[in-house]
Amino acid sequence: LDVSSFVKYPVFKAISSLFGYSNLLSPICAIAATIGIYCLTVFFIRSRFPVNLIKEAPKKVLGISMVGGIAAAVLFMVSECVREAVMRSEPCLFAAALAVWTFVLLSTAFTANGFAKTTIVLLTAALAGVGLADNAVFLMLVPLYLFGIYKIYNESGKKPWGIFFAFAVVSLLAFVVFSLVGAGGFGQYLLWHKSVFKGFINFRNKSWFAIFLLTVLPFLFFLFTLRRVFLSKGNVLLVLYMLTMSVFSILAVFTPMSPFGLMKSSGYLPIYTTLFASIVAGGTVTFWFSRVRKEMIEVVNKSFMPIVSSVMLGIFAVLFLFTTIFSIVNFDKSVGAFADFAAE
Repeated sequence: LDVSSFVKYPVFKAISSLFGYSNLLSPICAIAATIGIYCLTVFFIRSRFPVNLIKEAPKKVLGISMVGGIAAAVLFMVSECVREAVMRSEPCLFAAALAVWTFVLLSTAFTANGFAKTTIVLLTAALAGVGLADNAVFLMLVPLYLFGIYKIYNESGKKPWGIFFAFAVVSLLAFVVFSLVGAGGFGQYLLWHKSVFKGFINFRNKSWFAIFLLTVLPFLFFLFTLRRVFLSKGNVLLVLYMLTMSVFSILAVFTPMSPFGLMKSSGYLPIYTTLFASIVAGGTVTFWFSRVRKEMIEVVNKSFMPIVSSVMLGIFAVLFLFTTIFSIVNFDKSVGAFADFAAE
């Protein structure tokens, strides 16, 4: 075989060696990513509620948040993209699990104080740098890391500029150390990752544009509007906005317009955008669930909101059951056949 002089995924290779380079690591990464998505979604939705409501009715808020976390985790776990990934030794699934848990770790800094908060941020930076040694997607996650750090320190009334610099230094050091030690031919390694990063931002690829429109853009909208959405009264504009988000979620999760459906012919597994789509769908389900009964949260609901919410939840439930059964029945059993043959 023509073996390259550099290692494309040094961290993934090191972890895989613990499992004898088998594809056993992929199911473990899928489980880890699913649990991380649940934790992250619960935290994200719960943090959108006002502090006084969290203190007055913690079980109610946690219950609503858990609905979103379970929905996001289940949709991610049963997606065709993830099921395909667990059948092979997939570096992107490992990177996705690592990325999710860096954000779960960073979320704990919101309730930490002083030295503990700084330690959590710097540990997140180190893990992000390790992840960058394996996958260029971590470079694209930098704005989200910085936004999270800004929110953490802004809530305590402190300027985040110093910690921004520390985050950059620690993550860069972690990247250099892990890539130099494990990559082998460092020059070739950098050129290869440069080409991968160009592939991520290839605006000529119409599939990537559609995926961005259906997954990343709705995720960013949810990131900045979910607090207002949960606290808004049930007016027509709110319903239209959430119906629009629901349509995007349905297209991105249940139809051939999903990231996996759009990229299936290329052989690339869009794990990260599938993750975004699952979190948005979880948030959407949570909104409709919270509006089914008027007493669920402290907002004035219009009389039509429980009806509309019940209908939307029913649509999501039917689509979930139909697509899950359909994908199981039509699952390509030849995937992983070579691995089974080699094992025998």
